[in-house]
Amino acid sequence: MKGQVLIVQFLLFFLVGFAVFLMLGNFFSLSSESFRSEIISSSAKLSNSYISASLIKIIDECKGCDYAVIQDKIQNRSAGTPFQVNLQASGLNISTFFQNKFFTSSIHNLNTSLQISNGKAPSDRPITLTFNRTQNKLEVE
Repeated sequence: MKGQVLIVQFLLFFLVGFAVFLMLGNFFSLSSESFRSEIISSSAKLSNSYISASLIKIIDECKGCDYAVIQDKIQNRSAGTPFQVNLQASGLNISTFFQNKFFTSSIHNLNTSLQISNGKAPSDRPITLTFNRTQNKLEVE
């Protein structure tokens, strides 16, 4: 009888230890995913601000010229996730490829005074911003 008690005690301690191990593993996995999601959201917002600033720069810098081009490269891939840059009539939209994270802005209301042509560009390539002053047209390639 004494041997059976030791075996049952060993099994109980093993199951409790295994359950604690699984709970800690799940906790760290969920917190890692939560941090990653927060980093991706913040990076999408930051990339949107960066491209909006580049669009304002291209419009403000070229007062006397008819056509201006800026090529930007977003250096980082936050949490290993590249972004898709979409320029639409409603504004600038930054979205991720693998998760449903996106951030939209109205480009400081430039979409009301400019003709914006729809364009897409992934962040892992250089993003080309062009402004045609004669047609008052802004596009992303």
